Amino acid sequence: MSNPTYINRSDGQIELLVSQAVKDGMVKNLYIYGAEGLILAVVNFPVLFTILFFTILRTQKEFIIVSGLSLVNGCHGVALIVTAVGRISLIESGNGK
Repeated sequence: MSNPTYINRSDGQIELLVSQAVKDGMVKNLYIYGAEGLILAVVNFPVLFTILFFTILRTQKEFIIVSGLSLVNGCHGVALIVTAVGRISLIESGNGK
């Protein structure tokens, strides 16, 4: 392995130079990361809303636990999507600005 290459920027920060192949691999992995988040959100929010809208399901303690898990997993999916989009935009912009 070669040593990493750093450059000094005009704003006083040090920047790591990364090859385009490495950037493309990272972006590909982030698309998979975002797709995982999309699947989590699409699967869990309908389960949550189904339990919330039907009174007979809300009265059973097992479904209350399932609705809590669905809420947390759905929010986690949204967080994965937001993270993937943010990181992809930072990688594509080059310097985070």
